Amino acid sequence: MCPLVKELKSRKGVETVVCVTGQHREMLQQVLEAFKQKGWVEQTEDRWHFTVPGFLISNTLIGILLEAQANGRAEYTPWVDRAEEAENKISLPKGEDELFAEMYEEQTGAHEA
Repeated sequence: MCPLVKELKSRKGVETVVCVTGQHREMLQQVLEAFKQKGWVEQTEDRWHFTVPGFLISNTLIGILLEAQANGRAEYTPWVDRAEEAENKISLPKGEDELFAEMYEEQTGAHEA
């Protein structure tokens, strides 16, 4: 995986981000070892943990990804769609502007025009 990440980082116009989910731990061993050498992660028994610098870097990357998404650079984000569909929706009471608009439409017949 590291050779692929290195190659992608060397190309102009390509922004490279590596996310560790733990799904294919054997495939990520190279990346985790490289992060360990940098002091970003540590291994205790069979688990990997972020160090404080690694945690800060992780949060910075998450912020960059969220900003990219907000700016339209990350157009397809299926995990956000699934989370939005799964979340419980609540109805908020109408605000003053909505109540005023309804009252105005009723009195003027604007909705029929």
